[in-house]
Amino acid sequence: ARTLLNQEWTQVPIPKQHKEAMKPTVSNKILDAILRSPEIDEIIPNNTVKVGEEIRTNDGFILYIELSKAIEDNYNTQEIKTKAEQDEIRDWLISFMNKLVQIMHDDFSHFADVKRKSWSVSILVWKYYIMLSRVLRGRENWRDELTEILENTDFYDAEIKTAFSEYNRRKINTFVKEKEDEICTMLNRNPLS
Repeated sequence: ARTLLNQEWTQVPIPKQHKEAMKPTVSNKILDAILRSPEIDEIIPNNTVKVGEEIRTNDGFILYIELSKAIEDNYNTQEIKTKAEQDEIRDWLISFMNKLVQIMHDDFSHFADVKRKSWSVSILVWKYYIMLSRVLRGRENWRDELTEILENTDFYDAEIKTAFSEYNRRKINTFVKEKEDEICTMLNRNPLS
């Protein structure tokens, strides 16, 4: 009995990020379905981790809770009422992420080296990628448009890299909003559509 009590008393508290990832939110359900899907490129589930320490030890480059939050923010998941709506978003994000992996394969495959010089594999970069998915959703030529957008994105911009490295959410949110406006203008779309 004493061993059991000692074990319970010395357990490490569960990290907040891991607790957030375990909540049954709509965005977590969508992300879980994506990660379990046989349709998703293996780079995504194999490099998605639950706690920041795993990012620091290069066990992955996608922090589950940040990707889930990006999905929640961009797809207004609090308003989703049905499983069919969740499935539509899941299916779209799988298609989008597979194309994203195809375009960014070298960065994603060598993320440990790339993250030193580029923000393309930063923890918070999913705010940018998921914003792109929302803006491109429903467009006929979205694959070509995504390729063009990413080819014209300066992932080596020192100022943006610093904001991502320092996890400066205010600067990152401003950057993502500016990029959204710029991309929507390029695509002749209203940013809110």
